[in-house]
Amino acid sequence: MKLKSFLVFIILGMTALTARAQIYELGLFGGGAYYLGDLNRGPQGQFNNTEPAFGGFFRYNMDNHLSARVNLMHGNVSGSDQDSPFSILENDEVFHFETTITELSVQGEVNFLPYITGEEESLFSPYIFGGMGYLFFDGDYGIGDQSHLETAERPDVDNNISVTFLFGAGLKYYLTPNISGGLEWGLRKTGTDYLDQVSLRGNPRGDDWYGFAGLSLSVKIIDRSRARCPHPPF
Repeated sequence: MKLKSFLVFIILGMTALTARAQIYELGLFGGGAYYLGDLNRGPQGQFNNTEPAFGGFFRYNMDNHLSARVNLMHGNVSGSDQDSPFSILENDEVFHFETTITELSVQGEVNFLPYITGEEESLFSPYIFGGMGYLFFDGDYGIGDQSHLETAERPDVDNNISVTFLFGAGLKYYLTPNISGGLEWGLRKTGTDYLDQVSLRGNPRGDDWYGFAGLSLSVKIIDRSRARCPHPPF
């Protein structure tokens, strides 16, 4: 039910923004995903075990400072108790995990400098973003040898779905009149402690986090800012 409400929220939000939007974009993201939790404490271990990640997004540019974006992101996160102050097992064996994550989210972006895709007057701008979404995840764990993973015996965690809150920063830059490049880093706070398969065996007081960092490429598909009403015939 929560997921249905979130999808309705996205659709209604986009409908409201359409009347104001100046430029629409479709984009692709490629980079890495990493995890913060019981088996990987930051900031010194923040990028340990970074795994490949990719995704796509649909962006509304309301003006040259404000944008809204819907993301679909996918990747893996992993870790082991070699990177943790907690020893998950009672012997010297190593506990490790690998979890597949898929995120559907919406975020708002604020450009520090005026920026519109394809405008040579705005060659680049740093930006910040924040938003929320849903995380879908499924993981396995292993003991001793990472080549032998066993199915995780996890308690019920709401069908492996969690609300996630995201924030981060990036840089947009001009490539061509229709294409923008981007560099982005963002963290996600989840509502679950089961990304790493350990929960109560680790530190039950904190939920897990994950992040994405990488490059993006977006293409302008509709430019309403250049629409002009026809001149009257007199």
